[in-house]
Amino acid sequence: MNRIIRRAMVLALLFAGLSLTAKAKPEAPSQTPPPPVPPVAAEVSAPPAAAETPAPVPVPVPQVNAAAWVNGVPITREAVERQLGATRQQYLNQGFDIPPEYLETFREQIIANLIDQQLLYQEAAGRGFQAAPGEVEEGIADIQSQFASNQEYLDALAAQGFTEETLREDMEVYFALNHFVEESFLPGFPVTNAEVEAFYNENPDSFTEIPAQVRASHILIRVDDFNDAAETAADLQKARDILERLEGGEDFAALAMEFSESPEGREGGDLGFFERGMMVEEFEEAAFALAPGELSGVVQSSFGFHIIRVEEKVDQVLMELEPVRVQVQQYLQYQKMEEALASYTDQLRAAAAITIIEE
Repeated sequence: MNRIIRRAMVLALLFAGLSLTAKAKPEAPSQTPPPPVPPVAAEVSAPPAAAETPAPVPVPVPQVNAAAWVNGVPITREAVERQLGATRQQYLNQGFDIPPEYLETFREQIIANLIDQQLLYQEAAGRGFQAAPGEVEEGIADIQSQFASNQEYLDALAAQGFTEETLREDMEVYFALNHFVEESFLPGFPVTNAEVEAFYNENPDSFTEIPAQVRASHILIRVDDFNDAAETAADLQKARDILERLEGGEDFAALAMEFSESPEGREGGDLGFFERGMMVEEFEEAAFALAPGELSGVVQSSFGFHIIRVEEKVDQVLMELEPVRVQVQQYLQYQKMEEALASYTDQLRAAAAITIIEE
């Protein structure tokens, strides 16, 4: 696997897992940098226990549908497909899906990721790292609490190929890996107060409590895609004539109701409040550059020609640094650690017995 890709994905591949979305009890979205370790286990299997007698009695071995073997431990195709399903769900939650022609590429990447997860888990288990008493139960309770009922929780598990048993197994692995990384790697990557403050000052959008907003009205002279040059020029002149009347003191709402070709024109052109990212770029840039009560010039967008008047503005409000200082410090620590952890995984791969099974 390409080492640059692995370096960028290393934390995700360590702790990738279940993505559950509750239908109830929504929480306010956090504007802080996301914690680098999500609260769900990796899709890996525990290494086999050492035999306690020199001559164990042979027992039937169930057939394993393995996508790969790592030092004698299988990465099952069920685990691969479960992770692929969770990945697809994450895309669907954002309004996208993975194109069919890319599914095999994603599947190959997931197998590579799970191999790295298994290598690190074997190393963690060999050094005695494991979940602390009660951690798994608390982690499962946290997930269950996102749902209005136990049945919704079970349905969400099933939708992504999990059972309560596989979730518990994965949580055991997650906490072992988490302790291993936090105790064996993170101490070598300290973060200073100056670095935390620099990140806070350089990334204000990550700490937004109230986003900057504008309430604006507009008059739209629509330009159709099939218009010829003469028709477009006529539409532009119409917009300029309206702007001249506005600058002469005529009422904006009255002219919007008379001339605007957008739905809100019937209400005087008022668009209400909006944040950045909600309007087409040309319109947004013009609106946010205006002071309350100020008129724009004629602004062209893919919809046509706009005349914009800003009614009100709300400035961005940032959360204070102190309540999120520890989160930022942890986030920066994990960023620093990524390359070292990727190099360590490379060393484990070089010494491991790994077989990938082609379908």
